[in-house]
Amino acid sequence: MDALYDRSVTIHDIDPASGHARVKKTRWVSEAAYVDGTGNIQVIFTPEVIKYITRLEAEFTSYQLEKVGHMTSAHAVRMYELLAQYKDIGTRTLNLAWLRQALQMEPDEYKLTANFINRIIEPSVEQINKHSDLTVSYKPKKTGRAITDFVFKIKNKDTKTKRQASTDQEVRDQLEARGQQRIDDPAENF
Repeated sequence: MDALYDRSVTIHDIDPASGHARVKKTRWVSEAAYVDGTGNIQVIFTPEVIKYITRLEAEFTSYQLEKVGHMTSAHAVRMYELLAQYKDIGTRTLNLAWLRQALQMEPDEYKLTANFINRIIEPSVEQINKHSDLTVSYKPKKTGRAITDFVFKIKNKDTKTKRQASTDQEVRDQLEARGQQRIDDPAENF
């Protein structure tokens, strides 16, 4: 419960008074209570978070929890969210600095890009490929000698399998309607 209460979120938005970009840090919840004997925790979200929760359906990517439920890394789940938005397009380029912010990385965490790749990107891509409905690959993009962006290729694993299963079922249904077991069944010729 303490970890939930102490957790914060960083919000990037526009300051209404000045029109300039701003970065806000706020808590997720303003109150958390544990109900003895029930295993339940009651929470009250902060007003800032409630603004986003009420817009979830219209403006945010939704996915079934089972698609990320087996992932053990919060970074992998967040990376999945960032990439799932572009699964229909098939590619997404993410700026390194922006990605670090989106993953809520501290400025001193994995400063070396090689460490960031080995500790964050590689394990996240591996978990997404193993536990989700997406297949993801990436390539670093350099400006001069420094890596500045990552180009992700995103494919939906289920599309071909579901389409094939649907087609197979349609064929089986048509054969059954004709009293056949298979396409070359001679029963149709009698």
